[in-house]
Amino acid sequence: LTFWSFLIGSFAILPMALFETYTFGFLHNINHQGIFGLLYGTILSSAAAYVLFAFGIKYIKANETGVFSYVDPIIAVLIASILLEEKITVTYLLGSFLVFVGIYIAEGRIHYHPIHLFRRPEKRF
Repeated sequence: LTFWSFLIGSFAILPMALFETYTFGFLHNINHQGIFGLLYGTILSSAAAYVLFAFGIKYIKANETGVFSYVDPIIAVLIASILLEEKITVTYLLGSFLVFVGIYIAEGRIHYHPIHLFRRPEKRF
């Protein structure tokens, strides 16, 4: 499934990549930071992440692995604050709190839903 999503996605991005290559050339103006960025982006953050995700799905239920996709943006900001010295703001903390509350509700840990208020009580004879 990952292979097919990458293949179809590459067809979608191919026209823009060809335009960029035609306009600016292919890797002519790249320095060592760009090379490390490309290696990190292709090997660590893409290939290794998808391999580890597939490995995790093999041993963990699929609905439990879905929780990790909710937490990805939060972890990304934490890593960015360390590596890129990004500032963690009150808005980020509030958003993180709302994400965790949403995960808690969406994953069925709270068994309350207002739909039960609309049901008619059953008549007993």
